[in-house]
Amino acid sequence: MTLIKRSIYIIIYYIAVGTFTTLSFSALLTSYANTQTLQNGLTQESIYFSIQAEHAPSVKVNQLLDELKKQSSSFLLYKDEGNSYAKSIYLHNYIFPMMTSSERQITSIPPGNVILDKSLLNNTVIHENDLFFLYNGKYYKVKDSFIWINKYINIDSKFFVALEQDQISSGQYSVDGINLTKLEVALNELNQKTSISYSIIPATQSYTERIRLALQDQAFIVIVFAVSLLLMLLSIFGTTVSWIQSRRDELRTRHLVGATASDLRKWLLKEYWPLLLFSFTIGCVLAWVIAKMEIFNAIIKEVSVWGSLLSFLFCLIIGTLTAIISIYRYGYKNRKSELEEALLP
Repeated sequence: MTLIKRSIYIIIYYIAVGTFTTLSFSALLTSYANTQTLQNGLTQESIYFSIQAEHAPSVKVNQLLDELKKQSSSFLLYKDEGNSYAKSIYLHNYIFPMMTSSERQITSIPPGNVILDKSLLNNTVIHENDLFFLYNGKYYKVKDSFIWINKYINIDSKFFVALEQDQISSGQYSVDGINLTKLEVALNELNQKTSISYSIIPATQSYTERIRLALQDQAFIVIVFAVSLLLMLLSIFGTTVSWIQSRRDELRTRHLVGATASDLRKWLLKEYWPLLLFSFTIGCVLAWVIAKMEIFNAIIKEVSVWGSLLSFLFCLIIGTLTAIISIYRYGYKNRKSELEEALLP
């Protein structure tokens, strides 16, 4: 009865660990995968560049556009508006990358127009049968709307206003449809004519940056995971030592018939691993059920196969190390006994 009771404690522990780690690793992997999707429909070939203000006092946006048009017959250009919810946009024979409510393919946006999130239509006014949206003290005519989706990482802007071509060109840009070589040619041509200063950054992020973004996105999961794991580890060692103590009669029998210390440790591990595997299987199934029921949908979107595999490897490593350490702890605590001495190195 004692063996069953102490085995149940271990099973319950690893069910909890299996469930939690499967959910956590799946959430982290989902966030990491999402970092590959860039903001506002940009592709992996897109490029960020900036033109410094102090070196471009009189260079207009239309001059920049003229040079870009010489290098590509089709491109998309965004300019930062100094906030996270709006972008200036210019389409040159390029299809607007988001699905519009009208399902039209928009390849140009006239000056004074805006494409906005459908939910913002409630903030528009009607004038002569047209919708207008107020932004920065100016009314923009609504060309179309789109359904905004919260991606949590590289979040899309809520609306896109037509790029004002007569404004100063300094600012942060992102361009799609022009490769790096052609962009450098365009900016060098502009530099020769007007003496600007610029910098170019590829839009694709390094693996390190993507991992950082994923950890940042799942900061709550990471913190709770670390704290919970620490608390659980503090309790599982004692439970495992008690489980080994409940197998003392079996250990003694094997020792009396000639089993070596290595044989005894291997036997204990072989008895421990089925408990671990059984518990993890139940925990993993529970994680999939929780994900399907969308109980924690705000932070955990789905459970993945890779998340489950990583969780299994993690539990196997942690469980094996816990068992090995507990075996030696049991031996040292009871070293006066010949049997326990046999478990020591």
